[in-house]
Amino acid sequence: MEKKITVIGLGYVGLPLAVEFAKQYPTVGFDINSPRVDELMNGHDRTLEVEDEDLKQVIASDLVSIEKRGKGLYCSTAAGDIESSNF
Repeated sequence: MEKKITVIGLGYVGLPLAVEFAKQYPTVGFDINSPRVDELMNGHDRTLEVEDEDLKQVIASDLVSIEKRGKGLYCSTAAGDIESSNF
């Protein structure tokens, strides 16, 4: 079974977890805070839990690219983006 992980909440705990998972698996980071998601998709973490360089190495512009590559992090506020996750 192909793994696709969702981490709900991209704060102090969720973001570092999502980044680590994304190094090996397609990962969706879900959060209801749109400005936070936009900031992360632009490669910056204001909480400083994750270095910007580490974030930029795993961030992906869309869901299709993480599925094709088999790894990476896509951050979203859309509940539909997590429907195909199995973890």
